[in-house]
Amino acid sequence: MPKIKADDQGEYGEVFTRRWVVDLMLDLIGYTPEADWRDDYNYYRPHSALGMLTPAEYADQWAKNNPNKLS
Repeated sequence: MPKIKADDQGEYGEVFTRRWVVDLMLDLIGYTPEADWRDDYNYYRPHSALGMLTPAEYADQWAKNNPNKLS
């Protein structure tokens, strides 16, 4: 197994620490890249299978047309 030079360990440690701190900060404020994708997919991107409505618009329209099925 090759030995890791002290410089390599330092660079690895710095990158690891920086990434860990950024991930921790994003978790603390509740941000995740998956949340951005999910919001875009559900609220801004129309779907042909839903009559060119976004899933959120389709759900709202369905709830208005089927009030008895929600209880």
